[in-house]
Amino acid sequence: MEARTTQKIFAKFGELLDNGLGSDVVIEVGKEPNIKKFHVHSIVLMAVSPYFRIAFSSNWVNRFDGIIHFEKPNISPNIFKIILNFIYKADLDLKKHKASDICSLIKASDELSIDVLNEHILEFVSQNANRLINEDPVQILQIIFQLDIFSNLRNTFLQIICDNPEKLVNFENFYTLDKYTLIQLLKRDDLKMEEVIIWYNLLDWACYNVRDEQEKLDLKEVEKWESGDFATLKDILKDFIPHIRWFQISGKDFWYNVKPFKEALPEELYDDLLGYNIDKSVELKSFVILPQRNKNKIPAKVIRKYPAKRSSTMSKKAPIT
Repeated sequence: MEARTTQKIFAKFGELLDNGLGSDVVIEVGKEPNIKKFHVHSIVLMAVSPYFRIAFSSNWVNRFDGIIHFEKPNISPNIFKIILNFIYKADLDLKKHKASDICSLIKASDELSIDVLNEHILEFVSQNANRLINEDPVQILQIIFQLDIFSNLRNTFLQIICDNPEKLVNFENFYTLDKYTLIQLLKRDDLKMEEVIIWYNLLDWACYNVRDEQEKLDLKEVEKWESGDFATLKDILKDFIPHIRWFQISGKDFWYNVKPFKEALPEELYDDLLGYNIDKSVELKSFVILPQRNKNKIPAKVIRKYPAKRSSTMSKKAPIT
């Protein structure tokens, strides 16, 4: 088919989308009170996307009064409009969209199984990794690990973060990073950040993610914590503990930045750390010493920048740098 003919066909599809005349499908997207309706055409939808032939027989669809009602409240009106423009007009320039919108589009496209759109997004993400990390490292990392389509890109994105960890820990929504993704990062031997700063950030993340919103832990007032507070923190941290390179934390940093949280650590681990900082030849009983993380020199900017970003979580006992 000639390019000119193809353009004419998409132009006609675009007119149907824009004017809605003769439409026999009502698509409702977005949660209340922002719900929005799109009037489109089932014939055209089925012609340009095999997905819709399946969708119209799914539990997302109801039929009454001769109209097909297709409801997707978890997809925003803006994102669904982007999808419709792609289907009807072959119009999608991802460079014009913010990282957060691209992440939402990825979720919607995957849920709707629009393969051709998935492939288009995959190519864009692989070619624009640095830009997406700079704009929204939390969302893009979580998307990369949630969807199998991006499995080959996971190492690429983690490498970007390992080389520039300040992009993530200084991001305003760092606290919302999910547990699984954070653990994948802590497993890396090439994470360019001092271990005491990694511990500092992990404590910050853990205290924010206390389940009860009314009982957020304040690291600046650790002296006022009760046993229950340490127990809560211990429960949150338990899966992270094996991935911290504890024996790369200096004795001075151990005293100021680990000892105050003794009750949140496994007893054997704390005894090993205490003994190791007194006598390096002590026999360890808790964990096998992990390989030294990032043998190359840690960039000074990473050490300086993070503690200055938020109020010192440990008051006068902030990480010694």
